Amino acid sequence: MFNDALRVGIYIPTRKLSCDEINYLIKQEEVSSLALERFLSAEISWNDYLDILEVCNVDIDDYLETSDQNFASIM
Repeated sequence: MFNDALRVGIYIPTRKLSCDEINYLIKQEEVSSLALERFLSAEISWNDYLDILEVCNVDIDDYLETSDQNFASIM
């Protein structure tokens, strides 16, 4: 339940992407998923998790707003 509410969705543009851009998006998804797993298993703190998302170029304000909406819809 928490996993779904906190999962990060990586935006994939509709334009044609280069191999480098595709690889970068895959790495963003992989890193954010691993960070979520570590957070949910209490291996890293909430602040560390958000720092990792920032490194993955996630807009933290948007992420927190979306996560809050996700929790509201499942509670």
